[in-house]
Order: sequence, then C-alpha cells, then structure tokens
Amino acid sequence: MILQFSVSNFRSLRLQTLNLAASTQDKTLPENCITANIGGIKSKRWLKGAALYGANASGKTTLLAALRALADMVTLSAKATDPRVRRK
Repeated sequence: MILQFSVSNFRSLRLQTLNLAASTQDKTLPENCITANIGGIKSKRWLKGAALYGANASGKTTLLAALRALADMVTLSAKATDPRVRRK
C-alpha cells in the first residue's frame, strides 16, 4: 500500500508529492478511509483512493507515468538481476 509518493526530476516534474493521509479536520464519510496503526507514523486514517485534477499540462499524466515507472521497477527489477531468467 502506498501511503505517500514523491517524485522529483521526472520528465517535467521538479518535485511533486501525492499524500494519501486523510485530513484530521473532516471526519465525514468514514467508509472512504482505512484506519490502521503503523509504527512511527502519526496519521491513523488513510484514503482508499484519490482523484487527480488540474489544468491542462499541469503534470497529472506525468505523475501517473512516474507511478507506472515505480510499479515497473518493483515488478521487473528481480527479473533483471536473476541469473536464472533467460534474456532475449
């Protein structure tokens, strides 16, 4: 589960952070939050989902591309370093 994602120097993004911690101000719609005690982290409420919105050319697609790059690194990095995997 990703709680916070920060990316810098990726395509046009200099520094951008996506934080999924739920606000402590608004307690409405508790079914949209996950409550979990995670050691070393103050927040106990996390959002189940988030929406990206903004003006054209503001970096929404680039942020998603950075998340995709992270997912590829996680799923493909073991294959790249495993000597038992045959490379083409």
